[in-house]
Amino acid sequence: MVELLIVVAIIGVVLLIGIPTFGTFIRRGRVDSSARQVDMALLTARMQAVKRGDNIGVVFSNDPARNADPTDPIGYASPAVFTDVNGNGVFDSGTDTVLRRLPLPSYKGIHFGIDAADVGTGDPSTTAATVAYVFTPFGSELAGSTGNGKGIYVFDEFRNVLQISVPILASGKVAMTKRVVAGGTNTYVASPWVWY
Repeated sequence: MVELLIVVAIIGVVLLIGIPTFGTFIRRGRVDSSARQVDMALLTARMQAVKRGDNIGVVFSNDPARNADPTDPIGYASPAVFTDVNGNGVFDSGTDTVLRRLPLPSYKGIHFGIDAADVGTGDPSTTAATVAYVFTPFGSELAGSTGNGKGIYVFDEFRNVLQISVPILASGKVAMTKRVVAGGTNTYVASPWVWY
């Protein structure tokens, strides 16, 4: 009986130590998973542009009001991959065709922001906005895209911020970086990341 009580006590101590750590891993995983979904949406559009030989874009919005209109092809935090028929770098619901919807996971405590790439001070803006990243058949980002110079940010209440952007238009390569705050300045670095 004493041995059984000792085993139960040891299990209890291990659980008390492990539960907060497990919660941290879950929280980090949610931020990372959401950011990777945005990353995949942009990569999908770029690959489709090269494959189809056409301007293909992905439009992203962090405006919750968009869900109120069922005819709106752009849902809140739900990127739509589309064909940019007129090559103007934005989604035109009358002329552009939605190829597919890429729903993002919606976790409690995870927020999406759209702001200038590599926001230098403070947190990224959470003001409702809509941007489109349009890729050409050469894999580059179309110069007139509303996503030029913008980043899509995924963050939590613990100030873990992941940024997805296209830093060089000519290459069209999608980059996912994490904000690191050091000495009062924000820098965005590639993986491996420092978590808070």
